[in-house]
Order: sequence, then C-alpha cells, then structure tokens
Amino acid sequence: MEQAQTTLYRVAARAARAHREPQVAIAAAVDELDAMPSVRRALLGRAVRDAMTLHVGRARHWERWKGKFRMRGLDAIEAADAALRSSILDWWIVRDKCLGDCTAADLRDEAAVESGLAAGHGANARFYTSLAVKVGRGKVRRLGADAVAQLWQDIADRKESAA
Repeated sequence: MEQAQTTLYRVAARAARAHREPQVAIAAAVDELDAMPSVRRALLGRAVRDAMTLHVGRARHWERWKGKFRMRGLDAIEAADAALRSSILDWWIVRDKCLGDCTAADLRDEAAVESGLAAGHGANARFYTSLAVKVGRGKVRRLGADAVAQLWQDIADRKESAA
C-alpha cells in the first residue's frame, strides 16, 4: 500500500506541475493511473476502507443520538445501519479482497502492514515532540537541516536502545 501511495503522490505532483487548472490536472493523473491497474486496486481498497470508516463512525454517532431526536425516516436509517453491520465481511476490503474472503495469512500480512504504519506514526509523534521542545512554547522558529537531521538521528538512537 505504501508503494501505491508513493506512486499516487508522484503522479499527482507531475499532473499538478504540468497543468494549471485543477480539473485538468486531476483528469491527467487519473489517465496516468488507468495504466497502472495494481496501483489502482491498492488505492481502491484503501479508499473503500476509509469511506466505510467515515460512514460507520457517522452511523455510530447517529446511534448515540437517535434516542434523543426522533426524526422522519428513522426506519430507513435503522435498516441501513443493520445492513452495514451484517455485511462487514462483504464491504471491508483488505488489500484487494473482501474481509470475508481473506485467509489467515492475508490477515496476518495486513496486520503487519498496519503495525508498520503505527510504528511510523509513533516515530512522527516523537519527532514532533522533540521539534516542539527545540522551537519553544509560543514561538515560531525555523531550524536548520542539520538540527532536524540530528533530531531524527536521536529518535532512531532511542528506538535502537529501547529494542
């Protein structure tokens, strides 16, 4: 997935540089991605998961509030919520498969990917925290490349010593 996202960013950057109008740049980027079916599949799986994460969150939010507000169409919302809950195996996408079609190996592989992403987010959080200390409270300060590189190295050293 990371490779697909990197490819997506490169394609988007090329299109943005080549075309002034956003809609023209988007069309050019989509055309370029059409020639890369494996990248499109990887991105589609992630997009579906992200969309469902958003909508399930909204449905859960509605569940918390529907008892306080009785509105027209509540039966339709309850039916949609029940459909979402019952079909998770059919709409939750893991890479290019529905969750219900995944093997244990598929799920372990995806768990490893997610763990890697979490580790990356943790490294970013440590970097931001270290950077905030260097910048100082209530200030704006642009650090030099050497200082930023040293922060990254310090974080890497701390991670190695903790392991």
